[in-house]
Amino acid sequence: MFVSTLDFNFPFQQRGHHLVRAFRRHGQPVIFVTRAAGYDRVNLIAELGGDLVLTPHRNAAIEAAPRPLVYFASTDADVDARTLEQIQNRGGRIIYDYVDLLDDRLSTGPLSDARRQVHHDLLADDSAICIGTAERLFEEVAACRQRNFALVTNGVDVGHFTVARSPTGLRADFAGVVARQQPIIGYFGALARWVDYDLVIGLAKRRPKYSIVLVGPDTDGSVMELSGLPANLHVLAPFDYEDLPRHAVWFDTGLIPFVINEVTDATSPLKLFEYMALGVPVVSTDLRECRRYSSVAIARTLDELIVLVDRGVERHGDLLHTRALAKAAAENDWLLKAQSILELVDRAS
Repeated sequence: MFVSTLDFNFPFQQRGHHLVRAFRRHGQPVIFVTRAAGYDRVNLIAELGGDLVLTPHRNAAIEAAPRPLVYFASTDADVDARTLEQIQNRGGRIIYDYVDLLDDRLSTGPLSDARRQVHHDLLADDSAICIGTAERLFEEVAACRQRNFALVTNGVDVGHFTVARSPTGLRADFAGVVARQQPIIGYFGALARWVDYDLVIGLAKRRPKYSIVLVGPDTDGSVMELSGLPANLHVLAPFDYEDLPRHAVWFDTGLIPFVINEVTDATSPLKLFEYMALGVPVVSTDLRECRRYSSVAIARTLDELIVLVDRGVERHGDLLHTRALAKAAAENDWLLKAQSILELVDRAS
């Protein structure tokens, strides 16, 4: 039973969606508890194939299921002690996915003191299964327990992102960027204050013959505050997950230009693995999770970023580098991530 922080049909697919698809490919039926926030039109229950059921009624679903295996994310502000007790009374087990540091900006709502206590209780209760998505979060979990925990980073559906460049079917605004026939330095994902806009703007000013593209929703109004952007810096609306690969494959280098702080240093960037699967050279700021991969170039200053982006453009299509990216992507396929969690469940049982 997957208690989601998003609708199943949310167009910008996140970790939970990928894990659900991978669990189903492993033959595991899933009850998906949806937020029903507008993308999922279900009042009571809907069956989407023989192995997937959709419902917005979390507690009723738990009560109906014998010995439920229930997944919660740390970003879900609605997890409470009564629900955990209900699962235990049903003979069930909890999978707690510690996906980000506890922060109101990253959660479905403000985190109460009671919710924070539930978090600490779940980290310490080694009858529950606990997953850390980044090394820093994993270390926090490991300090609280002796068993039933693992590091399971984000990943990628390699097949979905294995595409070739084609001008057919590109959205008009992105097709206009491609038509400039300049190297495209791209970023896709949430546009928020954890993006180092000054760094990106500096790159655009120093490399006017590159097209710098930021693709994503303005989640906190930070884009609206920008002014005087260089002409070669394009801020575009997000692509649906289905449309993303055929556009992003046109990137000559993929950026992860995050500000370094406590939150980002505990983040496993989803786009990291998706760039890899696309065969796009990756340049990141000095994020701990990105330093783990030898195929990722790490920039600590604007000057370093410019040098590494230039090198990325030169390396795009290089056979050895493309193979290194493909190998790293294959090692982080969502099927392997789901398998790791299922093996953890088996050992706990």
